[in-house]
Amino acid sequence: MAVPCCPRIPELEDCAEDVRLRHQLWTSVVAWAELTATWLGDRFEWLAPAAMEEQVGAYSRAVFKMERGLLPNKVRAGAQGGCGTGRGRQEGWWLGSGRATAGFVE
Repeated sequence: MAVPCCPRIPELEDCAEDVRLRHQLWTSVVAWAELTATWLGDRFEWLAPAAMEEQVGAYSRAVFKMERGLLPNKVRAGAQGGCGTGRGRQEGWWLGSGRATAGFVE
């Protein structure tokens, strides 16, 4: 006996997409903090520019996707400033130390 498919609920689908983007925002911020902490802790000679470029590009693409899908908030604003100069500090966004709680040092 086949079970009839549930009707699609657009509001629920929008909510699910919003939650998915917010989860991606938080996981991306934590991953970026860990990644930049690793870069800052490594010797300069050990850094791999091609790999770093790919990682920065992936993070930038994720942030761009979140910019389009999420309403402005301070975590998203911090993520936007996270990969600009490569120095680890931009617009009050310190990724090189502290606990990785949305990229902000407590």
